[in-house]
Amino acid sequence: MKIAYAHLEFGHSKGIPRYVAQLAEGVRLFGHESHIFAAQTSVEGAIDRGLFHRVPVPRCPNSARIATFALLAPHMLQKEEFDVIHTNGDLSSGSIVTAHSCHKAGLICRSQLPAAYSHRCNLGIADAIRLRIESLLYGRRQYSHVIAVSEGVKRELHEFYGVPSGDCTVIPNGVDLNLFNPARRAAERRRLRENLLIPADAFVILLTANEYERKGLSVLIDALPLTRSDHPWLLVAGGDDPAPYRERARRMRVENRLRFVGSVENIASVYACADVFAMPSYYEAFSLATLEAAAAGLPLIVTRVNGTEDLVVDRWNGFFVERSPECVAEALDRVIEDPSLLSALSRQARDSALPYAWPSIVQRTLAVYDEYCGATR
Repeated sequence: MKIAYAHLEFGHSKGIPRYVAQLAEGVRLFGHESHIFAAQTSVEGAIDRGLFHRVPVPRCPNSARIATFALLAPHMLQKEEFDVIHTNGDLSSGSIVTAHSCHKAGLICRSQLPAAYSHRCNLGIADAIRLRIESLLYGRRQYSHVIAVSEGVKRELHEFYGVPSGDCTVIPNGVDLNLFNPARRAAERRRLRENLLIPADAFVILLTANEYERKGLSVLIDALPLTRSDHPWLLVAGGDDPAPYRERARRMRVENRLRFVGSVENIASVYACADVFAMPSYYEAFSLATLEAAAAGLPLIVTRVNGTEDLVVDRWNGFFVERSPECVAEALDRVIEDPSLLSALSRQARDSALPYAWPSIVQRTLAVYDEYCGATR
């Protein structure tokens, strides 16, 4: 098959671009031809191999980039014949569409954020554009089939847009089990901690996120001084403004135990530094970070949201917590104070990630392609 993948970005530092990159490479390993249509790429060699088709989106505000890509990419896709055009929610059509979230449902959850962050909950231009694309795509059935990344997203698409159950197959995000693994954590842990000026024997909590407040960073900072344990550290990776959180940590007197590393292309290295992954999120579709943390052998301390309810088994590979500093601190104390529990949760977190290996996810996706191609012949 000749398959086109379309998304605004293509790379390894963010969730959806990483999904597209892994899926495109995976189908190629199964003998199919894959092409990427994106505004930018950070994947080495993609352009040289002729697999990358740059959509000429200028450098401009995010809302304008989203709109420009939505206008230009379909015209470029039509210039060449493909067996499958697989889009990822930022175009208003596609033969196969992966629903990485339901934006309308996410906006409702954003309205639950604390009042101090109410300015982040207002409907912006980018949100309005995404909602329009989503409404055209799902409301007018501008797809042949939808892949939802979790049962929760499938429910939301039906609730908000009436997407029939038969139009939607649940296939979760995949994970590279060789890249994210406990052996790598053991091998790289000390060096990476030295680079970040984190003590070798410190207990480190990890959050990887591009929307800090939605993912619960304020809750994690507030939980640090509530732990009975001796000085756990918090490591945060992702692209958001750290300034208000540094100030919050200063007020809580934990600023010396907080590290921000920004967006990291080699994201697997971040997991190597940590002992647990914590994310008291308000909304998820299927958190790729949670899956990668499990594959790396990190126990999961998370709220019960889309995706985590599919992956986490309470007290087996982690803990479900309420979105409160007290609940998070209690869960942290349990794993910090009981090394045998931490070890067991770590092993079982790794085991829980095994069914999500990329070859399995690619095969399930190819089955959707085969059914689509058979129906269109």
